[in-house]
Amino acid sequence: MTSLPITTATDNTGTDDTTKKLIPGHVIHCSSVEEYHAALQAAGDGLVVVDVYADWCPPCQAMAPIFERLAAEYPQTVFIKVDVDRAPSLKHELSVWALPTFVFLKHGKKVGSFMGANQSLLKRGLENNGEVSICSNLACIVQ
Repeated sequence: MTSLPITTATDNTGTDDTTKKLIPGHVIHCSSVEEYHAALQAAGDGLVVVDVYADWCPPCQAMAPIFERLAAEYPQTVFIKVDVDRAPSLKHELSVWALPTFVFLKHGKKVGSFMGANQSLLKRGLENNGEVSICSNLACIVQ
């Protein structure tokens, strides 16, 4: 299985935060903006789907195992999870105002997104190369 190294920033103690790998069929968990951007860069021009979530969000918790399963079903797509509480500046960058938010990117550019715990929309986005843009009522509002 091919993997691409992701170089991450150091934490406040000066130690290496983590070294992550892009492994087809697995989800990359990013806990900082720097890790997120490194994962995007390593993903290249392929389809990327980002799950923006928070630990306190019940709809996010419901979608977590589904996101993991879909990563295994679509190994050609890069799956990234970002905790919005650890990387709050991504709310603006990814236009997040409710959780969970799923963002599809190609060539580093947003091609679709939707908000809410909707497995069928997530699968539709994967099948349609990221082209989906719907808001759902199954979401938690982010401030």
